[in-house]
Amino acid sequence: MLTGSTPAIFSLSTQAIGRWITRPSRRKPTLGKLLAADSNSPPRQPPADVPHSNILRHLLPTESITTDPTQSKQTIQTHLYLALGSLGLSSVALLAVPVLNLVTFPVQVYFVARFLRSGIGQVIWKRQVGMAVIDALVTGALLGLGYFWAISLYASFFYWSRSMLLRTGNRYQDDMLMLTSTPPRQVRVLRDAGEAWIGLDTLALDDTIVVYAGEVVPVDGLVTGGLAQLDQRVLTGEAQPVEREAGQHVLALTLVLSGMLQIRARQTGTSTVAAQINSLLQDMHSYTAALNLQAEQIGNRYALPMLLFSGGTLLLLGPISALTVLCAYIGYSLRITDPLSVLNYLQLATRHQILLKDGQALSTLHTVDTIIFDKTGTLTQEQPQVVNIYADADYAEEEVLTLAATAEQHQTHPIARALLQAAAERHLTLRTSTDTRYEPGVGVTINVDGSIVRVVSARFLEREGIAVPLYAETVQSYCYQRGHSLVYVVLDDTVIGAIELAAQVRPEAPSLVEQLQNLGKTVMIVSGDHEQPTRRLAQALHTDAYYAEMLPSDKAGLIARLQREGKTVCFVGDGINDAPALKQANVAVALHGAAGPALDTAQIILPNADLAHLLTLFNLAGHLHDSMRGNLVCSIVPGVITIAGVYLFNFGIVAAYVLYYTGFAAGITNAMLPRVRPYKLDEQQQ
Repeated sequence: MLTGSTPAIFSLSTQAIGRWITRPSRRKPTLGKLLAADSNSPPRQPPADVPHSNILRHLLPTESITTDPTQSKQTIQTHLYLALGSLGLSSVALLAVPVLNLVTFPVQVYFVARFLRSGIGQVIWKRQVGMAVIDALVTGALLGLGYFWAISLYASFFYWSRSMLLRTGNRYQDDMLMLTSTPPRQVRVLRDAGEAWIGLDTLALDDTIVVYAGEVVPVDGLVTGGLAQLDQRVLTGEAQPVEREAGQHVLALTLVLSGMLQIRARQTGTSTVAAQINSLLQDMHSYTAALNLQAEQIGNRYALPMLLFSGGTLLLLGPISALTVLCAYIGYSLRITDPLSVLNYLQLATRHQILLKDGQALSTLHTVDTIIFDKTGTLTQEQPQVVNIYADADYAEEEVLTLAATAEQHQTHPIARALLQAAAERHLTLRTSTDTRYEPGVGVTINVDGSIVRVVSARFLEREGIAVPLYAETVQSYCYQRGHSLVYVVLDDTVIGAIELAAQVRPEAPSLVEQLQNLGKTVMIVSGDHEQPTRRLAQALHTDAYYAEMLPSDKAGLIARLQREGKTVCFVGDGINDAPALKQANVAVALHGAAGPALDTAQIILPNADLAHLLTLFNLAGHLHDSMRGNLVCSIVPGVITIAGVYLFNFGIVAAYVLYYTGFAAGITNAMLPRVRPYKLDEQQQ
């Protein structure tokens, strides 16, 4: 500690630091020059044309330096090295060479000035007494009492923890970039020889994208040809379709209901993919910034009670005991440990190839009590298999399949792919179609050589009053008993055949449903398919409930009803029809390789190879919840012990710092556990 010269040095250094911090020039003079300057020189007057409030905002920050997300890596590292150097010198000064305090004193004043500036700014701009105020009071008092080692120790831990938080965030961002660098979505473009599929990242400015009914517009762009009706509810929530034609702009994620559009993209493919990844990272940055703010608010809740308690201690036990109570820092370390825990678990999720587009989803997942699976392509294999073709007496099986595949040739959903694969295996030649119209959950309609061809579900036939042939009724009953699906091929207003499709249950589905139920989750199935196939699957998997013949709006409506009943719902889907339900759910999960709207609307994307990664996701959410509780214990218990020790055992500042940093180190260790024991997740999954 310093001798009696401390007050004079403190006054001179404070003036110098204040002049150095507030000096408007781009290149500041060194602290040494300011310390050597005449301390009695008149203060600088603000320019007459600068409002008083602007001067205050220049002098006092509107954000606490303890959680300011704008601090750069270089700034944090510079302050860390400065604090560590000061800690080393002040420790030597404390033990053997007191004169070294004169060397470190300007650095201590600099750190204290930063905390004072932040604390005063919190009171003035936020009208709040929070941890920044306690920082200012504690460090100012420590400086006045000559506890230079304590200031250096605090600054060292302060900037070391923020450096660790920044490095963890950067590692997570790198993992996200690697995970999102998978082959991009394919888009159809016009070429001299016709239409061709290319990767979105290879799209050039002079390329024209072609989008048909049932497909999703992949990028924002200008319509150069065609006429179509678009469903924009994913973006706007408006159910009324809109028309677009040449000269008008279209937005990505909108679904083409009828017609065809030729679109010139506003950006090149590389820029489009980069924009999507950048948007994803910006969303994650916004979430982590919000998480920092939330953690700061938790710490701020304890600030005013601590100040009042410290004031009472001042009256009862004196100033040192009062300062020791403030040094208990109850709730303070949560500002570091909570964001660090979340970032580590998000990074662990990426290591399991799980893409979290919204970090909040992982926290919400722990509260989920109801899980709803879409049937086709989620609990079943993505693409069904054509089992049988039933043709009317006047038509051949090949003709029925040709018309069905022609109608579905521009679609990307699993049934369309199954029909196209069956047609290719039989070497059938598809016909030219026009006037394509797609109705989600119902089917597709085209015009072939002046005739209207529809590939639709039984729901469409009932709605339109189209008679079902006797053989078709028999086939329908037979297929439903086997748990298979049936789509009808309608020529004009006559059913000319039906195609039986069999879906294979994913091998991991039965075990997954059982384990989710063991976790206390309610598991449901929803499907646009007929009652009997859906019921058979629900019985085979032993789910708690099922809902069949559901339109996209019905799925979203079911989720909304469950939410009104107090349920927290996770929806797992993969198709165009699932977008409204994914948007409505508390947590939205899609499989990698799902349809565009499902991927774009989902908060979490799982690897397509194995649905069991959903269990890994719930394990991660449970571990994160436990980690956050551990952080709370590590932040509160040392402070409570410190306060009790002040009153029972006359604890001082040294004891308070030992307890606080022990708890802080325990919290950091708890938050970093995902990086040293990720194998436990794999063990639980097996």
